[in-house]
Amino acid sequence: SGNESLLRDVDTSTAIDSLYNALSEVLGKRGITRLPLDPTAMWRRSQQDAAAYEELCQRLPAWEDMQLLPEALMAAIYSRAAYGHTARLGMFDSVTSGAMIFSVQRASFDLAEHVSDAANEWAFLDMMALTCEDLVQAQWRSRGPLNTAYVVARDHSLKWIAVAVRGTLSTEDILTDCAASCVPFLEGTAHEGFLKCSRQLLEEIEDVVRQEMDAWTDYRLVFCGHSMGGAVAAICVGLLRGCAAHNPEKYGSWAANCRAYGIGTPAAVSRNIAERFERDRAVLTIVNAKDWAPRLSLSSIQELMDDLCELSVARTVFRAATGQERARPAEESPETEQLPPGLLLQLAPNCQPSFRAAKPSDYRHTMPTWPDLAAHIPLAYIQELMAGLAC
Repeated sequence: SGNESLLRDVDTSTAIDSLYNALSEVLGKRGITRLPLDPTAMWRRSQQDAAAYEELCQRLPAWEDMQLLPEALMAAIYSRAAYGHTARLGMFDSVTSGAMIFSVQRASFDLAEHVSDAANEWAFLDMMALTCEDLVQAQWRSRGPLNTAYVVARDHSLKWIAVAVRGTLSTEDILTDCAASCVPFLEGTAHEGFLKCSRQLLEEIEDVVRQEMDAWTDYRLVFCGHSMGGAVAAICVGLLRGCAAHNPEKYGSWAANCRAYGIGTPAAVSRNIAERFERDRAVLTIVNAKDWAPRLSLSSIQELMDDLCELSVARTVFRAATGQERARPAEESPETEQLPPGLLLQLAPNCQPSFRAAKPSDYRHTMPTWPDLAAHIPLAYIQELMAGLAC
């Protein structure tokens, strides 16, 4: 309709403006001398990245809350199933096939746009072993930037009303990812694109979720998602818990006790919010090995670029000649530094134990030079969780 087209244009404009603001924040104040132009610096930093990951795995204590792990595994399976037909085909199960979705495959058959709702619904129900009656509500297409695809399902075995939020699949989702300017959220800040997605999602599902929670009073409202979906899930929980705190009569205990599980969730909220989610046990973020997404944010990109400049041959020779020390990362405020949210479960393959307990602050200044794309795949998360639980 005309109104939908207008809203789509407004959201596209908002996303582009947010991207411009983010790029201005990262690059706008940098002169030519503060741009990382030395390729040897990237090699040196990559060596440090590997050492930092090994140090992290050795330093982190073993995960102790074993009760959360089966739920985390089921949430990971839901997060993969939220991709519908694409996941059922296994198109996101390797780096090669995933790359095809956003390139060659899109030119002939766009899996985000051309798959029918019926095919996506069947794929989701088949992967989750649910019936048609268990599917409460679904939106299989992103209707524009700053909107997301999702599924609301009733899971009687887990006693969940599950909201599985799809990660990046369409061109509109990529624009949402790129709307990375920081905007106010609760007592801190959040990724603008993910925050707007979260508000739009809650506006769409709040009435049906309230009906479900009223009908199934002993069930828990659980949000989950992969990558962008995990970020939206976490922010939705923050918004709902905030609403419950200010208006308990309207929202009740179901909103106050809702929880989010995310796999490969980006660093989408400020440090004070991430640590608040950790204290409240409202969000569990799972990080597989050296997955790049939980380490990615505007603040971490700034630190990476500064460090690459310091590691250049020219700067190294200058420090050696003058006796200067290598510049340390600037200390950011808790309201602006972006970190992955909540309790952090670090999956450490080839380590014993493979489940390690981390905090948001453990991922400060850890943006990798080269992203580990294989570690970000949803199936890799499921396999590592299953392998750890089997030990």
